[in-house]
Amino acid sequence: MKSPLKLMVCCCCMFLLLATSCKKDEDPRFQVSSTSINSDAYTGGGTLKALYSTDAGNNYTEELPTGLLAGSIVLVKINNGTEDLTADNFSFDWSGSSVVPAVTDGAIASFTIASSALTIEVTVADIVDLMGVKSDTGGLYRIDRGTGDTTLVGSITLAGAALPKLRGMVYNYNDNTLYTSATADGSGKLYSLNPATLEATTINENPGDDWYGISDLLITADNTILSNLWYKNATESGLAYFTTAGVTTNVGDRILFNPSICCGKALVYGASESELITTADNLEVYSSTLAGALTLLTTAVPEGFAAGAALSQIKNLVKDTDGKIYAIAFDDTNDTTYLAELIIEESKLIFIKQLGTNKSNGFNALCWVPRHAL
Repeated sequence: MKSPLKLMVCCCCMFLLLATSCKKDEDPRFQVSSTSINSDAYTGGGTLKALYSTDAGNNYTEELPTGLLAGSIVLVKINNGTEDLTADNFSFDWSGSSVVPAVTDGAIASFTIASSALTIEVTVADIVDLMGVKSDTGGLYRIDRGTGDTTLVGSITLAGAALPKLRGMVYNYNDNTLYTSATADGSGKLYSLNPATLEATTINENPGDDWYGISDLLITADNTILSNLWYKNATESGLAYFTTAGVTTNVGDRILFNPSICCGKALVYGASESELITTADNLEVYSSTLAGALTLLTTAVPEGFAAGAALSQIKNLVKDTDGKIYAIAFDDTNDTTYLAELIIEESKLIFIKQLGTNKSNGFNALCWVPRHAL
């Protein structure tokens, strides 16, 4: 027979165990109530969905977690139906969530459950890189827009051979294809380019020898290629439209710039897709209608370039989502190319970095490309 003291100790222990168990059962529980994904600037394909883990990332599920104690950790990542998105190709912003994670821009967000339901908001966007092509090799380079530092991504080829002498390039989000054009030395041909392989296909060989080179390219709202080129015979600059199959739609009805300017240079959209910005010799910058009517906006003044730099041309223009315009500037006394920023309102062409020292290793074909495409 147990002594009264032992029986009392045993009863106390059982009471404490039951009390602790009851307390755990009575602790408030919370859930992830919703997840909102803003994918307006995402073009990586598929349908985005959130995946959740409550076991430190060992397992993920699409189901919204429930029954969570305060202090629990929930990991969340984004999947497009085929693969998990990573910070290599996409940017993330989780800062709109009801609990802000310690790292707001990671591909995987870690949330600590507080004393209420968790609502998650994330913005997913493409990382878009400034790209350029080295003239003598056809090498495609990623260009740091702040420093001008270049990183080789790969070499553009045609039928297995390097494709040099490229002049303009544009990425078409409608068909996930790059389009690139040749200089006069490259016979003014137009190519489509598989961004995954960098293999080019000729889509217009300039069979009628109607122009010298195709300088710069844009994609229009109706999915045609708009180009700036230097027409032969008339020896005047103007605009030309091509389908994505390379068929030109206006060779018989040339759109010439008025007044006439030399020689087919840069092209970028202005305030809307009905206004174009183009350039001429002596760093002149013009506004153009789609019919080619020109208005001189400014003559750019170089700033920050080395003494003795004799800049004469702006060869390519691209504009970022904030309206900042980047340019390839050219010194034709020594064929040097530079990355620069063009501020039209202030008439400034601001030095960023020298990209090439002569015509053979200079850079052309400035363009934006989403990183996931390459």
